[in-house]
Amino acid sequence: MTEFGNELKHHQLLEDILKDAKQEAERIKAEARLKAQERREQFEKELANIEKESQTLLQRKKESLTKAFLSAKAVELKKIGLKAQEDLIKSINAKLEERFAELLSSPEYPSILLKWIVEAAIGLGVNETYVNASARELAFLDEELLKEAEDQASRFLKKPLRIYKADSDQPPLLLQGIVLYTRDGRLAFNNQVRTRLARKQGLIRQVIYERLFADAVKSR
Repeated sequence: MTEFGNELKHHQLLEDILKDAKQEAERIKAEARLKAQERREQFEKELANIEKESQTLLQRKKESLTKAFLSAKAVELKKIGLKAQEDLIKSINAKLEERFAELLSSPEYPSILLKWIVEAAIGLGVNETYVNASARELAFLDEELLKEAEDQASRFLKKPLRIYKADSDQPPLLLQGIVLYTRDGRLAFNNQVRTRLARKQGLIRQVIYERLFADAVKSR
């Protein structure tokens, strides 16, 4: 083989080497691109998972805050509603006391006192009692009214009893209404207006609730 032939041979060998090297380089590049693509996809997947978890956590946090807010709102509204009811009941009780005070000037007030005395006498159920009242009401407690109270209570209890006006040394009551008591003071029946209203609070509250608040509760 001539020197020129050897040169060609070596040149072809170089070309083959370069060709193989180029193919290897292309393969390495392709593999690198594939790995880069895989890494990118993995990164995007992890990023999407993080965003999804963040959205889930955010949604849970939002739901938790919303639930807490609604719960606190319900409690606060209930407190406001209960306070409104209590304020209204106090106002109504005050107005009822005012109405009873206005009745002091009415012709039918002695009959109201009579009813309260009979009720108290039946409640005590003893043979002899004394009745005290406010200074203005003591003027209504004459012999005729006390005798009628005795008769009515006696008929109910089916036994005789006596009701006396409080002794003059007893100070009048400060509040409107009557108190019936035994001579020794061991038994007493308080039928003053404020006490009567206190005993009727269950009924008063029920009426107020049914008339003013029941529809509001149903509409929630």
